[in-house]
Amino acid sequence: EHFNEFKNDGSIFYFPLTPRIIDDKLLTISFSLPYIWYGERVEGEPLKVNFANAPSVLLRDLRSGRALPPHYVTLEEDDYFLSHFNFVLVGDKLIMQYEKKTWPLQPDSSKYKGNKRMDPFMAEFYNQDDNCTAVAMNFDTYEMIERFGEYEPFQTKTLTGSFFDIPIYAVSGNQLMYGNGLSGKVYLTDSRNFKRKLAEYELFNLDESVFPEPDSTMFYDYDYPNAYEYLLSRRITDLRFDSKKVYALVAYEDRGDTDKNADAPTKLVVVDRKTGKRSEYAVPHPQGTVLGYGLKGDGKGGDVFAIYRTDDGQFRVAIYRV
Repeated sequence: EHFNEFKNDGSIFYFPLTPRIIDDKLLTISFSLPYIWYGERVEGEPLKVNFANAPSVLLRDLRSGRALPPHYVTLEEDDYFLSHFNFVLVGDKLIMQYEKKTWPLQPDSSKYKGNKRMDPFMAEFYNQDDNCTAVAMNFDTYEMIERFGEYEPFQTKTLTGSFFDIPIYAVSGNQLMYGNGLSGKVYLTDSRNFKRKLAEYELFNLDESVFPEPDSTMFYDYDYPNAYEYLLSRRITDLRFDSKKVYALVAYEDRGDTDKNADAPTKLVVVDRKTGKRSEYAVPHPQGTVLGYGLKGDGKGGDVFAIYRTDDGQFRVAIYRV
């Protein structure tokens, strides 16, 4: 009853987020779906109906085409927020972005200001043992396995917390490669202990020395990060790895005009895992407007595809061996 009421007046929304194909057998899509619940009944008062958008993962068997029961992610900790814009599966473990529920997520600074565990504008915040950027959960039960991930040096220097946290993930077997797409670095771990870093690779160099010192007069203001936006012009947009190399697409973006970023100049960066040697290759730009670039997921890490719209309005896919 209330679902149809909210649907008809436009109060609830369905947000498709990130699709992933698992082992060529399962299509998974993270979704933000309506969640409705009732408040506690109080005699003499009207029943309170609450609604919000809840993280979930929709599943479809690619062999039969059959839709499988959706997974609703129910992990809840008072001081943390689960972001499901990006996710991966490492075996039966679900990895999603996970961060403290403070600025910029919490606009009311009185809830965390001066608390070194929760206030990102305090230098002591970045030394807290319970900081994290991701969480591993059991995919069937959503029981937490562990939090992991650290703030990058540029986030610590600028006191911007998770504002510039853009997660990037790749999986091979039981190994996970992850990082902040703006930092230029990715880290290797595995499902036995996600907190343990097995290796680190640099896809581009971010020089923290050029970042201006924090301006305390702008703390807790949503315009505060503007002082650093222009210095974060490169972003890892896709990531793959095998036993010998790491492959990544790096976009050279205009952070001040994000509407143009899908069509941003892009390079393929390849890192030799043994020597650390980094090679860069320009990705061709098809004739038209690029809607997005990606790396093929069939193990050929150097194959780049572009989805684009031609000048006469047709949609095409181009594949390049860079």
